[in-house]
Amino acid sequence: MFKSNFLTAIRHLIKNKGLSAINIFGLSVSIAICLLSYIFISYEYSHDNFHKKGDRIYQVINRVEFSGNDPYYNSLQNYKLADDLNRDIPQIENAVAFRTCGGWIKYGDKKFREDIAFTDSSFFNIFSFDFLINSETSLLKNEKDIYITQKLADKLINAKSLADYSKLIGKTIAFSDINDRPLIIAGILKNLPKNSSIKFDIILKYNHSRYYSQSNNFIGNSDIYVSLSNPINKYNVEQICTAQSKKLYSKAYSKLTDNENINGKLMNFTVELLPVKDKYFTDKLEWAAYSEKGNKQYSFILAYISLLALILACVNYIMLSIGISMKRFKEIAVKKVFGSKRMSIIVQFITEISLTILISLLVGIGMAEVSLPFFNNLLDYNLVFNVYNDIFAYLFLICLFIIIVAIISIPSIYISKQNPISIFRNQTKMGTRLGMAKSFIVIQFTLSLILIIASVFIVKQIEYMKTLDVGFDAKNVVTINIPSDFSHEKTMSLQNRYRKIASIKHVGGSDRNFIYGNSSTGFNIDKVKIHSRILRIDSSYINSLGITLLKGRNLRGTDNKDNSVIINEEFANRLSWKEPIGKMFSFWGRDVTVVGLVKDFHFDSMHSSISPLVCSSGSRINAINHLFVKVKEGKMSSALSEMKSIWREYDIERELSYSFLYEKLRGQYENEERMAKIISTITILALMISVFGLIGLTMLLLMQKIKEIGVRKINGASTYQILILINKEFAKYLLIAAVIAIPVSYYGLSKWLETFAYKTALSWWIFILCLFSLGIVVVATISYKSIRAAMSNPVDAIKYE
Repeated sequence: MFKSNFLTAIRHLIKNKGLSAINIFGLSVSIAICLLSYIFISYEYSHDNFHKKGDRIYQVINRVEFSGNDPYYNSLQNYKLADDLNRDIPQIENAVAFRTCGGWIKYGDKKFREDIAFTDSSFFNIFSFDFLINSETSLLKNEKDIYITQKLADKLINAKSLADYSKLIGKTIAFSDINDRPLIIAGILKNLPKNSSIKFDIILKYNHSRYYSQSNNFIGNSDIYVSLSNPINKYNVEQICTAQSKKLYSKAYSKLTDNENINGKLMNFTVELLPVKDKYFTDKLEWAAYSEKGNKQYSFILAYISLLALILACVNYIMLSIGISMKRFKEIAVKKVFGSKRMSIIVQFITEISLTILISLLVGIGMAEVSLPFFNNLLDYNLVFNVYNDIFAYLFLICLFIIIVAIISIPSIYISKQNPISIFRNQTKMGTRLGMAKSFIVIQFTLSLILIIASVFIVKQIEYMKTLDVGFDAKNVVTINIPSDFSHEKTMSLQNRYRKIASIKHVGGSDRNFIYGNSSTGFNIDKVKIHSRILRIDSSYINSLGITLLKGRNLRGTDNKDNSVIINEEFANRLSWKEPIGKMFSFWGRDVTVVGLVKDFHFDSMHSSISPLVCSSGSRINAINHLFVKVKEGKMSSALSEMKSIWREYDIERELSYSFLYEKLRGQYENEERMAKIISTITILALMISVFGLIGLTMLLLMQKIKEIGVRKINGASTYQILILINKEFAKYLLIAAVIAIPVSYYGLSKWLETFAYKTALSWWIFILCLFSLGIVVVATISYKSIRAAMSNPVDAIKYE
């Protein structure tokens, strides 16, 4: 029986090789999309799952309920908390402080900027990072010991074997920020797993971190990780940690209650233990200080559009199957007359379907493997095609196979129940009696329209953010990152040299570069609570960026002593200051005076609204980490040449590290751009699948209307009128699809745009334009297939019937 059905399925595929190829192509593309999405999503959700104690590792975070605001979660702690937890809580096996920052190192005559981690020996008792050389348990016991990754080792030497790497053990690396102090390489870690949210190139003993820049977080600047003896103890440990935190952070806690930022009578300052496996995707932390943070939106969007592409392919298969099956009614009738049961006919169809899907699966896997580099390029990822060694991938493909078979077996159920006498008398009107045919047309148009609308608006939102006025002039501005080992005097000297270049208009400095890092603090001014961002700037910063000074004056070189600050409009508005110049408030333990008011400008991306801002003097030691060089129009090439020449006088070991501010600001939306590329690519593929499906739909319609077309032509109907007749049928389904797709798209896009503080309008005309564009594709495809029928001899059509 199976052999007979299998041979029949092969004959059917060969006999209808054109339509079979269309089916296989559509299913293969959708399967490839689903498989690539599976690889990406499984990679994202595998973050930090490789740690052996993964179910017992937690990060200590604070939950603070500020008066009148939503709860705020803080990940940064005082490093001393780790010692207190180790000493006082027996349910904790190990607790460790951890932080990272960029820093310059020197090996021989080579100088590199690397990610440096600061921690203690307990780190390796908690986390499972493998060693290439030296896997001792007493790690980081020696003050001078350091551990580097294999990636960094490859930069230091050209190693081809383990023996080559071993030559690095005992060698020294000088750290520029620690006064070029040499530290000894005690071991080499294997390259960190790609799905580790914790990244670093080199590990030092924690106490070395005091030489590096510090966060101004109100209680500390370190992540604290703990491993519990039993996850069951989590709640009790949280209660004890809360008490420990209040004791350690008593001054900060008292300040919060004294200023009425929190209510001391309530439990508004508590500790939570965040499972390390949930850390990558947690919604509790808006940003992760010393680890990578994932975006669930990527995974959800990929899953949704993959599902849409799969449904489109299945719909097309069903419609093409209906078109083919109408030719096979007599074959089914003959089988029934000779005693075939309905179930055997269904099994025959399922065998044919399964064979097609199996071929599509194999082709789809090949497509996915070949397309992975392109997919990686779109996402800026480095995913590996490990499907053949992943049992869960096989389970995913099996589930995909079963789902597709279940969906596209629906027509076989209808066909199998047809009465053979009705078939012989041509009384079976599948197109009119089978309402699902029309439903599938509507589904296909709906999904295609949703994809087109989503793709257009995502691109529109990205362009809107890129072109929105940021409140300053980023054109012809070069940003220069100042190495952390540059002294304040050296930085000022370099800045003054650049100011003398004829092709340069202004050179300003700040501690932030709009892209990385932020500093903020809370104020209680005139009984108004306000949380403000902080920028340390010099007197040339405002001129370099063309920021509008509305009132007062700019900062001066002596303003560090005068304790003068500049605020933005939002800061003044929050306090209802109509005349802010001369106002005084307490700022980081000193009284400051407002000397200037600047027009609001965007120091964050358009995801966030403009916050209150205080600009203080950057004349304090090492406050200026970035220079903003405003170059005269058309002089960029000559300015860069002179800047590089002058730089070599200050640093012969490192090249000038610079970037263009305008490009950096556009780079803030790389995630959205990548997602737009993915959606646009899948939309194009989905439309290709839809076009092939429309061929089947048109074939079905024409088979129903052959006699009608012949009669109309005999009565004088023109080819144009026949085409209008055929297209009217599909136009009706397209309008029904629009009624469904436009509200669904509007709702989905509205929810997505809520993640942006500044968003493009959901203009009604764009929805209509997308509908019109899809209509053109539909009409062109249908007319291409229908024109032959419209121009055929009407006598042949009557004979056919």
